Amino acid sequence: MTGAVAACAVLFVALATTPAAGAQDTSVFAERRTALMEALPDGVVLLKARADIKDYRESGFHQDLNFYYFSGIDNVTNAILAIDGINKSTHLFVPPQADRLTTMAGTVFSRQSGAASSLGIDEVASWDEFPSFVDGRGDVRLYVAGELTGSYSTPPGIAPVADSDVLWLHAIALRWPVASIKSAAEVIGAMRAIKGPVEVAALRRAGGASTQAFLAALQGLGDGVPQRAVEAEVIKACLTSGGDGIAFWPWIMSGPNSVFPMPFRSFGDYRHVNRIMRDGELVRIDIGCEADFYQGDVGRTVPVSGVFSDEQREVWDLLVAGYRGGLSAIKAGTPWTDVTTAARTAVAAAAADGELAPRTRLGREASELLTDETDARMNWHHHAVGLWASEPAPTVLEAGMVIAFEPMFSLGGAGYYLEDMILVTDRGYEVLTPGLPYTSAEIEAAVSQSMTEAN
Repeated sequence: MTGAVAACAVLFVALATTPAAGAQDTSVFAERRTALMEALPDGVVLLKARADIKDYRESGFHQDLNFYYFSGIDNVTNAILAIDGINKSTHLFVPPQADRLTTMAGTVFSRQSGAASSLGIDEVASWDEFPSFVDGRGDVRLYVAGELTGSYSTPPGIAPVADSDVLWLHAIALRWPVASIKSAAEVIGAMRAIKGPVEVAALRRAGGASTQAFLAALQGLGDGVPQRAVEAEVIKACLTSGGDGIAFWPWIMSGPNSVFPMPFRSFGDYRHVNRIMRDGELVRIDIGCEADFYQGDVGRTVPVSGVFSDEQREVWDLLVAGYRGGLSAIKAGTPWTDVTTAARTAVAAAAADGELAPRTRLGREASELLTDETDARMNWHHHAVGLWASEPAPTVLEAGMVIAFEPMFSLGGAGYYLEDMILVTDRGYEVLTPGLPYTSAEIEAAVSQSMTEAN
């Protein structure tokens, strides 16, 4: 790494940050700050940029999400954004260029003439002036983006050593011990939940790249293949299919690894709970690509061999029937409970008559599980998608929300799961990850085609 660090130092250029990829003009961020001032007119919201440069193991630098959402500044580190609801002004405090790490990485914000006005920010100042700025506001209420909770990183009574939101709250409380500190998380969360046109465009791009990455994963499946080999195919596709990188490390979880909570154990495992896939098993492909700072999340359960067993086919197609029933209920103003009710109703109808009526033991168990609203094994799960691939789940759908609809359950030693990115509209919905297979027949055809193309 020595040579790379030296090269960074030689190539350093002070950075005047502009919105990434030309996707968003500065007026979008100014409008968000104005809305935040109107929502919190009794204090100052303090947002801190990411404190450190990218780890060399990361696919790219990721700015603090709330700092980026309100500033549009993608690459600067350690800056502080103060959004003053009382005086209706915005102030950006930037660190000096003496910081060795940020200087080598070229992430110091340049304070040249016009930088503030180009961002719609009233003032750009040295972060040395930040304490006096807050002191000058007197007894004003201070807002932080995170929740006012304790730290998970240390025992009680010891200062936190991890979690940037908790550390920032702790630092503010130490410097201004008598200040009234409140959380702006609820207000900020409500704002971020509704996506504007530019955000939707970025999510479409992330969704399209995620679709291609999923299809690439199908090409890597096979008996005797390690999960990690398929992970590599996903990462490559994210970078070659219009994405800027991966939204999260791919979950290629086969056989027993597909059954929760095993996938979660990958977060603490050096080899990402890698195992060799075998014919007859199912594999959970849960992946996402990133584009213009917005993240994708999509997936399916797929047979390693490319062909479902009779039992697996019955279980899967009943899940698809429920999924499509849930989709039909999605539109602005709908409580999520109505979506899950529609999903269970669709399963019951499919299982009662017609070609989806289960004939195997596992199919009958799936029918009972998918229609039982009291069985904790079945989760008609959903969450929002945006700057983060897994944002808080709304209880009532609103136009402009983008959600990931991902029902999941385990049965017969395998995990079943289906997920798309869905834009909620006034009249219904739009799938932002189009072109993927649903039914068992469609998945088998897609795997067959992918494997043919791979060979």
